[in-house]
Amino acid sequence: MQPGKGRLWVADTQVPSPQNAFYAFDLNGWQRLPELDLPGNGYQHTLACAKHFLRGELDAAQAELEQAAQIDGESAILTLMQAVLNERSGDEQKARQVLERVKSRWGETPIGKLAANWLGSTVMGDDPAIPFPSAIKPLFFLKVGNKWAERVGLL
Repeated sequence: MQPGKGRLWVADTQVPSPQNAFYAFDLNGWQRLPELDLPGNGYQHTLACAKHFLRGELDAAQAELEQAAQIDGESAILTLMQAVLNERSGDEQKARQVLERVKSRWGETPIGKLAANWLGSTVMGDDPAIPFPSAIKPLFFLKVGNKWAERVGLL
C-alpha cells in the first residue's frame, strides 16, 4: 500500500493469497495500474506438483515442479522434491546426484541434513518433517526414512 499516492495492491483471492500475484490500483482515479502489478511466486505450480504426485501422475508432477523452479529459482525444497520424483520415476542414480547437490548446498539446514540422511551418511537425532508444498498448506511431508517408500509421509 502507498497511501500517500493513493495506490493499493490486492492479491488474488485464492488461498494462500500471499503466494499469488498482487494487482495494483490507483484509488484516486479508480483505475488499474497493470504496469505496477507484482508477480506471484511458483507456489501454485508447487501445489499442482504435490497433487499430481499424490495421484501418481509423475510426468505432470515433474512439469509443474519445473514451472515452479523457473519462477522461484532453485530452492532447497524444490530440489529435494526433484530427488523424490527422480526416484519414483526409476532413476535412482539421478536421485542420488540431486541429493548430493542438496547436501552440498544446504548442508546444515534441516533439508540438507535430510538429504544427507537419505544418502545414508548422517544419522539424525531428531525426525524433521519438511512440509510440501509449504508449511501454509502441506499435502504431505518429506521425512527421515531408510527406504524411499518411508520418506514421504501423508497427512
